[in-house]
Amino acid sequence: MFGQTSYIITYKRKNYFKSYKGNNKTVDTTIKAIVVHKKTAFSLKCSRLFYVLFYSEQLLYFICTVFIYFSCTFSLNSTRR
Repeated sequence: MFGQTSYIITYKRKNYFKSYKGNNKTVDTTIKAIVVHKKTAFSLKCSRLFYVLFYSEQLLYFICTVFIYFSCTFSLNSTRR
């Protein structure tokens, strides 16, 4: 998943963000925001908010996966007894 995302980010950076002048961090946040929300384009003012949402979303998936794993393991152990 991460490999595919980074490919899209570099692709977008090469093609669409050459004209934008600013520090790389701002450009990167905007690109990541566009990658998360697919074809919806956001202004640079919104980019930092969606940059945070992008990473919190990844964290949320991780927490959910861990929670499901442990709950399944716990339920299997309790049914065995």
